[in-house]
Amino acid sequence: MISHLPTAEESSPSVDAATSSMDDKIKARSFLRERFIRAILAMSGKNAEFYMYENTNVKAEFGSCDREFVNIYVKNLQTPLGLISDALLRTNDIDRIHIRDINPSV
Repeated sequence: MISHLPTAEESSPSVDAATSSMDDKIKARSFLRERFIRAILAMSGKNAEFYMYENTNVKAEFGSCDREFVNIYVKNLQTPLGLISDALLRTNDIDRIHIRDINPSV
């Protein structure tokens, strides 16, 4: 026995709902991606203090980061061992970051 298969007209409300849901997800991801990029741009070039695990604090000029926010590129990193002109900091090693005067409207 063959069961009844819905026609395109019968199945369209669920297709429309799925399409609408997908559009909402795409818009939300786009909005969040834009906010992330604006935040990174607002921090770029600012002096930052990085509080690392193991009670080490370093200062540097925030440069940028990779898209997964795994590595942060900094300039003029001031460490207890001296100055490093260009460096990558792993976010897994950072407890928190302090940056003054960020303009979120950038």
